[in-house]
Formats: sequence, structure tokens, C-alpha cells
Amino acid sequence: MDVKNNLHNSKSNPRKLNLLYLGLLLFVTLLTTLYLASSKAIFAFSDWTFHAARVEA
Repeated sequence: MDVKNNLHNSKSNPRKLNLLYLGLLLFVTLLTTLYLASSKAIFAFSDWTFHAARVEA
């Protein structure tokens, strides 16, 4: 319960709470990306060659 009260007491240190949320978001994003990459669930669709050519140009 103390952790919950400390997190919701953001008036004293809102920057710390924002950094905590940002870190959590980055962590979840990294885990999701690594999982999808390792399971080969990220597919290249039919327009992938078009976009890849744009990046190379």
C-alpha cells in the first residue's frame, strides 16, 4: 500500500513518476519487439519492397 501511495503522491516529484512511466513503456516495448522478432511474427507485406526502396534512395 505504501508503494501505491508514493506513486500517487506525484505533487512532490512528478518528474520521477514520469520517468517511471517512460521506463515501463520502453521496457514493455522492448520485450514485445524482442518476442515478435524471435518468433518471426513480424511479416513483410506486399508493399515492403516499395518502402525499402524509398529508404535506400
